[in-house]
Amino acid sequence: MPTLSMEGGVNNVFSRDGAGSVAPTLPGGIALGTGPDLQWQFRVQASLPLFTGFRRDATRAQSGLDLEQLKVERAGAAQKVEQRVRAALETSASSYAAIALTREASDAANRNYELVSDAYAGGTASITALIDARDAAESSAEAAANAVHDFLLDLMRVERAMGDFGVLRPAGQQQAFLERLHTLEEQR
Repeated sequence: MPTLSMEGGVNNVFSRDGAGSVAPTLPGGIALGTGPDLQWQFRVQASLPLFTGFRRDATRAQSGLDLEQLKVERAGAAQKVEQRVRAALETSASSYAAIALTREASDAANRNYELVSDAYAGGTASITALIDARDAAESSAEAAANAVHDFLLDLMRVERAMGDFGVLRPAGQQQAFLERLHTLEEQR
């Protein structure tokens, strides 16, 4: 494509006054004149690049390569996001299953404590067996509470990976999300 440019300017002295406003004289009475008060200039320039050393072709090719590189980087970023969401979903599904397992373990430990307590009351179990059963019941209850906490942490990681926080949604949407998560866990 040709390039066309125009440039112009005007200078004008409206008034001359004071020292130096009168033209100086040379010896012999020759007076030097002053420049014209009104000066203007106007310039038009056109250029047509006939040969640029294949710069345009190289620039076009480089732009194409840059575009392809950006497409690959974008696909890689999308793949990383998807991988992060899937990993967080798998972790939260397993921690959700752990809730039921730790509750069952807690119930079993509580039943064991009751049996050992009855046996101790009947004189057939030692105090150390009773203390061990009580400690097992307390630690399994703590593990059950921690399982719920771990699931909530994993759920927050899922929401962070997705970039959407369900705790800010209405209760119906929250329940639908938990049902989808439960369905994923059942499919595993």
